[in-house]
Amino acid sequence: MWLERLPDCDLLLVGKGPEQGAIEVACRQRGIFDRVQLAGWRSDVPEILAASDLLVLPSLWEGMPNAVLQAMASRLPVLATDVEGVRELLGPAADAQIVRYGDTETFAEKLVALVSDRALASELGRKNRLRVQSAFTLSRMVAAYQDLWESLVGS
Repeated sequence: MWLERLPDCDLLLVGKGPEQGAIEVACRQRGIFDRVQLAGWRSDVPEILAASDLLVLPSLWEGMPNAVLQAMASRLPVLATDVEGVRELLGPAADAQIVRYGDTETFAEKLVALVSDRALASELGRKNRLRVQSAFTLSRMVAAYQDLWESLVGS
């Protein structure tokens, strides 16, 4: 387990859902409950990201994960499963930050590497921030919608 390999790290789980009780039970059974904080729903996500070292998103499914975009804007490296939307958000730096869903061994290895190698994490965070600034600004979104509407009106 990656927590054993990173004794100075804790895990903060933000969000609330039907699996929260099962997660708590699993953490207690594995003896890691003291290192896992179940924060529930939070409105202070920007502050949480600013205090974090890494965003971890081991999802089975996503559409366009805003959490990844928020982390990228906060200069954080990301470790996520290669599900819908994630690769598109991360762009050229995606391969260093994604893992095939279900490959828990590689996921843990990449997590340990990102936490242990501050230079790598910092470089990925820098690339993520630049990607957000160049590809996901409000003006880019407005221009994309305008192009879409013009193409629909023209057809």
